[in-house]
Amino acid sequence: MRHCLIVCLALIPEVATALQTAPQRMEEALALLASDRRVEAESVLLEIAREFPRYGPARLQLGRIYLEKEEWKEAERHLLVATQANLPRMSLAWYLLGRAYLGAGDDLQAQECLRQSILITPDFIPPRLLLIEIAERTDDRWEALAQYREVMQGAPELPDRAELMARMALLARSMNALDLAECTVREAIQDQPADGSLRHLLAVILKDAGRVDEALAACQEAIDRGFREAPVYVTLGDLYYEKMLLSESIAALGKAIELDPGAAESVASFALSSLTTEDYALLRQILEKHVRAHPDNPNTLYSLGVMHLRDNALEEAKAALLHLRTLEPNHSQVHYNLSLVYTREGNVTDAALVMDRFRELKAEEDAEWERRNVALARRREARELESRGEARAALGIYMHFVDEGTTETSDLLALGRLSAQAGEHEQALAWFERALQVEPYNKTGLEGMADAAAVLQRKVLSQKCRHRLELLRSPCSS
Repeated sequence: MRHCLIVCLALIPEVATALQTAPQRMEEALALLASDRRVEAESVLLEIAREFPRYGPARLQLGRIYLEKEEWKEAERHLLVATQANLPRMSLAWYLLGRAYLGAGDDLQAQECLRQSILITPDFIPPRLLLIEIAERTDDRWEALAQYREVMQGAPELPDRAELMARMALLARSMNALDLAECTVREAIQDQPADGSLRHLLAVILKDAGRVDEALAACQEAIDRGFREAPVYVTLGDLYYEKMLLSESIAALGKAIELDPGAAESVASFALSSLTTEDYALLRQILEKHVRAHPDNPNTLYSLGVMHLRDNALEEAKAALLHLRTLEPNHSQVHYNLSLVYTREGNVTDAALVMDRFRELKAEEDAEWERRNVALARRREARELESRGEARAALGIYMHFVDEGTTETSDLLALGRLSAQAGEHEQALAWFERALQVEPYNKTGLEGMADAAAVLQRKVLSQKCRHRLELLRSPCSS
């Protein structure tokens, strides 16, 4: 025992010297890194790690080095130690470990580490940006939106803030949160007023909201501010078309096609409305060029087929329509126009056969149209019954759609609302859940589910729905 004590006492100065040596050698390694002598720095850091396996600063720097070299497993090995070392900036260690897992393709582990980093330092932005990257890649829009909002609130001076806001606006648009999308892109425009692409994004959002004149003004402003790429002219052409300004629409789309020949597909969607305009010949040339590059495009083929038929170019019309028939065999108008081609050629037999098929398809379309018309009238009747307080009768109509298997989201929301009014909150919850399976970002469904869950004392579910509603809320409307 006495011998052991003597040995231990003798080692104390050596241990103390060693402990003092680690920070000194760390300074040497950092100096090497600062002068970009990375190989030498790595060698020194590895020596420190071997002698002092739990020395966090060395492990952290080694993790960074291996991240740069994309040696994910080595980075993970060192950063796992760093996260246990009680470093001054533990959030950085967890963030870097998250990057290592992300590089290795382990999204779940990466997310856990990034969330741990945020838990330690909530205003640390880099882990939130990585969480956005993962969420967008995996189409987890709720998570992406939540992190975007945290970044926007927590980093008002972020250098690329306008670009992030544009991405957030696109995400909000994809979730049909058009108020939030508009508010976000307008804030981005305030940050970068000279960026015409942001004005174009605003135009697209306003167009989605049905505000055509405002969208048109935003589109023109985008062009005036120097954004002159094909998409802005496609949007401009679509907006002019909605106002039935066909010549202006064709001129805008012609400009889009000059910049990107693929934009010709947009012309095909309204080409047949322009058969009597002076731009008809130009349109046909555009579509002919487009179909050579994209021979299986249905819209272009159909428009060309009808144009050739109008010009009595029967061979060209027949070629386009026959090819389209192989792509869309149940397109009734293809058969009708093909029958006209055969009739003009004097091919009575084929004309009759094709016309018979047209009549079959048209009868099916008419029956479907009638079914939809009846359903529309029944839904109108259900709303009127509900407004008069005849909830049970309205419920019966909506249940008829359920039994038929022809429910729409609005039916499911109505069933949820009526069930809740009748005090049947379990059933209401089920209907709202079904509605959200179809439209997961529907605000009415989220609110209905939140209310029903609250009545049923399902606090976690109710809070989750309320949180999602808050994410979709536009700060401009508060």
